[in-house]
Amino acid sequence: MGARTDPLVILQAVAAFAVVACLWAVAQILWMRRRSGEHEVIVRRLGDDGSAAAAPQGARTLRLWHEGREAILHVAGARNRLTRYERFERLCREAGWTTRPRALLTAIAAAALAVGLALGIVTGRLFPAAVGMGAVPMVFSIVARKRAAARERLFERQLVEALELSARSLRAGHPLLASFDLIAEEIAAPVGTVFTGIVQQQAMGVPLEESLRRAAGECRSQDLDLFAAALSIHSRTGGNLADVMHSLALVIRERMRLGRRFRVLVAQTQVSKRILIAMPCLMFGVLNLMSPEYMELLYTTPTGQFILMLTVGMLLTGWVVMNKMADLRT
Repeated sequence: MGARTDPLVILQAVAAFAVVACLWAVAQILWMRRRSGEHEVIVRRLGDDGSAAAAPQGARTLRLWHEGREAILHVAGARNRLTRYERFERLCREAGWTTRPRALLTAIAAAALAVGLALGIVTGRLFPAAVGMGAVPMVFSIVARKRAAARERLFERQLVEALELSARSLRAGHPLLASFDLIAEEIAAPVGTVFTGIVQQQAMGVPLEESLRRAAGECRSQDLDLFAAALSIHSRTGGNLADVMHSLALVIRERMRLGRRFRVLVAQTQVSKRILIAMPCLMFGVLNLMSPEYMELLYTTPTGQFILMLTVGMLLTGWVVMNKMADLRT
């Protein structure tokens, strides 16, 4: 009798899913309409005449007002939408892995297949094998993102040191490219590698703005975007470049202090996320080991399989939502 599927239960589950999907679609439509209205208001206030369409690829358009006149400036820092493979390639580069992305994808697929096959042979069921195959790329993503976050914090600290070194070099009378060369020699990777690339591009005749735009496009650093935009504006307006470097270093240092405070404030959210996601997984594994016949209905009946899939989906949704709650970029 336990293996019998109740059509009313399935109908109620489908109806609940349809209601949630409809509410989500309505919320998305309302949010898009609101964003579209805000964009139209901004365009009307700016008096957009279509001149922004002439911006070069990979550049951000800035509109500046001075003494009642408008000036349009294209600076580095804008990012185009990337494909999935390009995002994976960037994640591997940010994590500091020198292995080719295609080789990593092949290794992940082979590991997922091996884990799924092993779980399928041990348990004799398809669902644990599918979960094991899906867990391999998820674990890889978590490890890669943690390494990328650690390298990003290192990049911020090194960039502050590089800007202060450049400011001292400029005050001593050295040109800008000589200060970049000094940064490439004195600062280790990853900041030293970025400035080494800028110096090499300058030696090959690439304009400074173009080399800064490329460096800002390859790195996922808001500080480097700010640095590239500041130098692009300074190259047109002039001024004391040493003071600009020193001011940027102060701004980045203050932002790092606020970022550390933010991470302390969201630490409770991160701990709660790990506990709430780990508890169902641990209980599921313990019950499978202690009482396999009690968990048999989850594998042999359509209702049990639906509950398993719904549970996995809810856990993944909760993981994504709590990550968004603790994400500084949102």
